[in-house]
Amino acid sequence: MSAERAAEIALDRFGSGYNCAESTLIGVVEALGIESECVPRVATPFGGGMGRYGEVCGAITGALMAMGLKIGRTGDDDTAARDRVYPRVVRLMRAFEIEYGSVECRALTGCDMLTPEGRERFQAENIHANVCTKFVAFCARTAVEIITE
Repeated sequence: MSAERAAEIALDRFGSGYNCAESTLIGVVEALGIESECVPRVATPFGGGMGRYGEVCGAITGALMAMGLKIGRTGDDDTAARDRVYPRVVRLMRAFEIEYGSVECRALTGCDMLTPEGRERFQAENIHANVCTKFVAFCARTAVEIITE
């Protein structure tokens, strides 16, 4: 499966009601043929920059979870896998920051999702569809490219 297919799947899931982290994780794992009982549950808390806290964009954290599932460690002595993953994490995060200016949900959306006003603005301006979709597509696509190189 291609990186574009991962983005398509992720956007489809994002449009159907999954959060940014869940959607990105699902897109990448489905595109790569990874099966895991923890998908999408493990990603649920990461939407909105970690439970709407506004920190690292959920699309990024979803992509990182997919990386872990595909090329992460299998045990505490598997330091080679860890050493392969960490530089890839940095590449994804840097590419995202270069493209969008930040990795923080609050800065990317302009909303403090912990406040009623922030959530109202998010809804009123349809930031989910108008802003966040590009982050989901970018992270799903980039994660597959980085994982499969």
